[in-house]
Amino acid sequence: MYFNFSIMHSAEHWILAGLDLLYQKGEESLTIESLCKKLKLTKGSFYHHFKNREDFSQRMLNYWEKHFTDDIIRKAEAESTPQLRLKVLRSLTLALPKNTERAIRAWAFRNSKVKKIQERVDSKRISFLKNAYWELSKDRKQADQKAKLAYAIFVGVEMILPSLNEKEIKKLYFSF
Repeated sequence: MYFNFSIMHSAEHWILAGLDLLYQKGEESLTIESLCKKLKLTKGSFYHHFKNREDFSQRMLNYWEKHFTDDIIRKAEAESTPQLRLKVLRSLTLALPKNTERAIRAWAFRNSKVKKIQERVDSKRISFLKNAYWELSKDRKQADQKAKLAYAIFVGVEMILPSLNEKEIKKLYFSF
């Protein structure tokens, strides 16, 4: 199982169930009925937290942006050197649930609202990397190239090499 749903009743639990369904079955599975079935809860419980499916989807994407990007960047930025910031960033991204990134990106190919959020997240992540690499090299062009390449590795592992084990992923992530 992707997430543990043993005792769930908060909005976050619904969102985690949604991320799991998104990965397991795609965005078309994000129905109120399928969420209720997954959590063994009623529609009333769903509507206690969300106005409708659109509200749920938006809040799930906001959750993804906050927890999979903003919080990680904030924690990494707290470090004193660019080397430490990059190390923390890599470690925290390695700890993320696998396949969420791929599921969001697949959804973004078919939904312009999701694509807009995904592009905003990409921009934040690349900007963080550019700043760290610029601090290391003081060369804007080199920092831009390294940031894009490092980010391409992160996305590429999720999109085309999802079967890599953690050791292989670490080797790739820590090569920059």
